[in-house]
Amino acid sequence: MLKHKDDTVAVIDITGSDASGIRINEIVNHQLLPLCAQHDISNIEHWWKRRAVPASRSGIRQLLRENHISSVHQFLLENLALSVTDCYWICPQACNIEWDSISFHKNEFKDDLPFSSTGNSSDIFVGSSYNPSASLGGDLDKRWIKKKGRMFLVKGNMPGNSFQQSLNEVFASLLHRKQKFENHVEYKLIKLKDGTIGCISPCFTSDDVEFVPAWEIFDKYGYDKNSSYMEQYVLHCAEEGADPSCIRNFLDYQAMTDFLMTNKDRHLANFGLLRDSNTLQCIGPAPIFDTGNSMFYDGAVVVNYCTMLDVRIQSLYSTERKTMENVVDPGVVHLDKVPDTASVREFYEQDPTLFSFASRIADSFEFKCAMAKELQDGKSFSQIAREIISFYSGREKEEKESLALYSRSIL
Repeated sequence: MLKHKDDTVAVIDITGSDASGIRINEIVNHQLLPLCAQHDISNIEHWWKRRAVPASRSGIRQLLRENHISSVHQFLLENLALSVTDCYWICPQACNIEWDSISFHKNEFKDDLPFSSTGNSSDIFVGSSYNPSASLGGDLDKRWIKKKGRMFLVKGNMPGNSFQQSLNEVFASLLHRKQKFENHVEYKLIKLKDGTIGCISPCFTSDDVEFVPAWEIFDKYGYDKNSSYMEQYVLHCAEEGADPSCIRNFLDYQAMTDFLMTNKDRHLANFGLLRDSNTLQCIGPAPIFDTGNSMFYDGAVVVNYCTMLDVRIQSLYSTERKTMENVVDPGVVHLDKVPDTASVREFYEQDPTLFSFASRIADSFEFKCAMAKELQDGKSFSQIAREIISFYSGREKEEKESLALYSRSIL
């Protein structure tokens, strides 16, 4: 049975030798179906495939092998497809299980998924001890923990010595606080068991509040390639009961702050709506979270005006340029309330492996702020790009100084 809390949603079959397929035999309560499947029940396959932890997550293959579990979807099934972020789960027809006895928010759980692929994971899967990692998305090492009854997410970084992705999360929190933008997740640095530095953040869902990612909303209402994806998303959210002006304002703010931080990973599972899990009424946009893949986290050695004008991203659009062209109000971010260049440099110098790159990160952030000011002054991205190319034409100064020259000529 596919259930939402204690309500039966549908009678289903889990298919395939690796449990990677799902088929609805009977819909019991159409209104309670996952949002993505409400207009097309075949989308339930998409929902099931995306629900499992990625097979690329560090330590997962070892966990499956040691516990004789055939696949990540079998791991999901063994853990009743439970998630921290919503109230859906899978109940075998022969079992009499109640939601209150299995909810991660109401019960203790064990999640010892190692933060490296070399740790011993033999004690992770223990009989009926359900594991929230079975449905936790993303490739980075991460796990849910409980502290004094509250849920927190602990995350690591890309393999290596740097903890820049965690620093990026904390910097994003700082940026939002300085903007007095409250609808964001607060991240803090934390020392992990293996001695490395990660970050920790409070869970923004509960038994009464669940997260609906943007991809589910688009799966329900579809995509129109001939109109703005941002405008489509605003309209779709309005269909779900959200205030369109609130969604529009949120999208503009999120896009602008992502632009300043050169966030490359605002994909459609990294933003969405919150809804009341009891009434199914929309609450509003989910808080901004997961900004770790930003500020040239991937070790970009050369950051110059050319690369800054053509940043490829995963989001509603595939480039920053296209995203900025669809922002209605670039003034939603107050540039007089962003961290200054010296503060940014000092912040990233906390990571010893970034010490020589921290100035570059700071100059790039300042460069983006200068571009944002030009957008706020009414120029299009294309116009700004042409002016930047013209500004640097014929200059033979070292690139780092060149970035600073443009920024300071604007700011």
